Amino acid sequence: MQLKLPHDRSDFFKTAAYEIAVIDFFLQELMHDGIDVTSLLFVESVKDGSARIVAKQNGVLAGQSDIDFFVKTEECFLDIEIVWKKRDGDTLVAGDEICEISGNAIDILNFERVSLNVLSRLSGIATATRTIVEKSKTPIAATRKTQWSYLDKKAIFVGGGNTHRMGLFDAVLIKENHLIAEGKKDVLQKLRNMQEYAPPEILQHIQFIEVEVENFKEFYEVLAVFRDETFDENNQYAYVIMLDNFSPENIEKLFLEVGKTYDKKARNEDNIFIEISGGITEKNIEQYSSLGADVISLGSLTHSVMPVDFSLRF
Repeated sequence: MQLKLPHDRSDFFKTAAYEIAVIDFFLQELMHDGIDVTSLLFVESVKDGSARIVAKQNGVLAGQSDIDFFVKTEECFLDIEIVWKKRDGDTLVAGDEICEISGNAIDILNFERVSLNVLSRLSGIATATRTIVEKSKTPIAATRKTQWSYLDKKAIFVGGGNTHRMGLFDAVLIKENHLIAEGKKDVLQKLRNMQEYAPPEILQHIQFIEVEVENFKEFYEVLAVFRDETFDENNQYAYVIMLDNFSPENIEKLFLEVGKTYDKKARNEDNIFIEISGGITEKNIEQYSSLGADVISLGSLTHSVMPVDFSLRF
């Protein structure tokens, strides 16, 4: 049985919060477009139409389930129906027909930009993620460097990656800026005492606790907190140490040191995971993925994604 990482928050995609976010996203995109004056001037308002969306490039489809969900909601004011030929996660070849859209011709034209943009960006993320996943021996995760927040995370999931935290609300992630703003000693002391002073309404939403470290000394300081038997006595959380911008040589050295007394199996049994991040790309993923980390996170999957091209034709 494959180990479930704390970075897998895909359960969130089944919640009402995610559904509301999807509806809000599409409504805002449509409202920002305003009135389609071109269609109103040149297309009869009562005319029915039929169009199809076609992939112009190879890739992995994502965004289909979100479009399908929105179109079927009461909030969708468009008089259209969509029949899907491909679904999220399907491999695409240039020329593949993705779906047929039928209904009011003006509504189809109103929805063209939004639907193509969603499929294009999210399929680009899913395609890049699958490429990395297939090259990596280590599970892959996203970061919070997203443009469309939850939708980007869903595309990572469709491509075979882990979402990481969904926002600021569902995990503690202590980064360098927190250590600078508060002072490292104070932050680590607060971490040790977190369950004593943190409000229950905050604690109940935390899925995991992660601390970013930049050198060996910081790593061992954080590891000591996570291994302290008086910390999290109820074994409530998963714990992650992020090695930020470590070279492959230093990661290998660190794992050799730690492994002598506390190997990966023992760490995972204690619910402690090691993540590596920073400067990792498709070109060097194989080297980083061979080092023994539990997960690798890449911001490039969302902040530097190349979209997949689609077209809509009547």
